[in-house]
Amino acid sequence: MSGWVTIYDVAAEPFRWGNAGEGLWALSSLFLGVSCARATLRRRTVALAALALSLSVAVAGAVLWKSFAHHRSHLECVQASRQDAGQVLEGVVSDYRPLASYWQRPAEETFTLGGELVRLPLVREGCGYHRTALEGSTLHDGMRVRLRAWKGQILRVEVDRDALLGMVEPHQHR
Repeated sequence: MSGWVTIYDVAAEPFRWGNAGEGLWALSSLFLGVSCARATLRRRTVALAALALSLSVAVAGAVLWKSFAHHRSHLECVQASRQDAGQVLEGVVSDYRPLASYWQRPAEETFTLGGELVRLPLVREGCGYHRTALEGSTLHDGMRVRLRAWKGQILRVEVDRDALLGMVEPHQHR
């Protein structure tokens, strides 16, 4: 083995503020609330207008709160990665079961590493590594891998340099 190559480290990943869907939810909630409030004010129903506006602000606030909670979670993961917190799993990937389609359920890949089952969900809350084969993962059966796991998140993924370059034949299990 010639050494390890880091292919993912949460500490090197920038934080991504949600996605377009979250922003659209917040904005559409506010616009809907304002529209309902204006419509009910025309009928002189102030209480209903206040209720519609309050509900829309609450939904938008919940979406923002979730984004800030995700940011705090990301910062905790970065700190854990920098402090080498958690457990290290090292060995040869075996029993690799990649996702065959985005519609597969459960929507996760699994493999065994160092005698432990590792799950890579297609979609997951949190900060860890979850790039599946459908998304271009380089992991496969027979590859030497070292993972740092913390609180159910994979903070760092390192692979054997020679295996990554295709210089080592995959380990064959008998």
